Amino acid sequence: MKLKIYENSIVAPLKCGTRFLDSIWKPFLIHENDLYSYSLNNEIKYIILRPPLEHFKAAIQTETVGMLKQYKNGDRFENFRKTYIDNLAKNENTRHWSNTFYELILKIKEKNTKNIDIIQLASLSDFINAKLGYTIPYNRESYNFINDTDFIDREENFNFYKNQSPASFEKILGLIDIQTKIYNNLILNNTIENKKVLI
Repeated sequence: MKLKIYENSIVAPLKCGTRFLDSIWKPFLIHENDLYSYSLNNEIKYIILRPPLEHFKAAIQTETVGMLKQYKNGDRFENFRKTYIDNLAKNENTRHWSNTFYELILKIKEKNTKNIDIIQLASLSDFINAKLGYTIPYNRESYNFINDTDFIDREENFNFYKNQSPASFEKILGLIDIQTKIYNNLILNNTIENKKVLI
């Protein structure tokens, strides 16, 4: 999975507000496999995350729309849709999704001696405006692709793959369940850490 790093200290996976953040800073791209070593040599202050299932739905929508744009409902697009979830279930991570990403974030948080704030995507614009001092309006319609000529509804796409490859899909949902527990703990511990800072 690919991530963007802003100001050397803000980490955001693709599908976690990167287009909004791109309007503020110029990022550099990094692969998740390189993030741990980056964290050892650089001070990460903030990591932007969203709930794993929500992230997964957004990722597979983006990648499906991308293939549709490229192949326009031809045989290659249909072949992609037939094998996509099976490949993900084999841990073949993609540009927008990784089955183990939240485990990596937990590892980085545990290793890092300084507090790293986890910023929930739903609070990103508030964080940018309040904590970092920017005043940038957020327009949801600018980021949901609904006016795109190749638009595919997120829930319909999710259900398509659920029916297309049920066994592989169930395996991925099991992995997402693990990631969700880690995500919930990250958010809970982040809240506790922030309270300690304020005391």
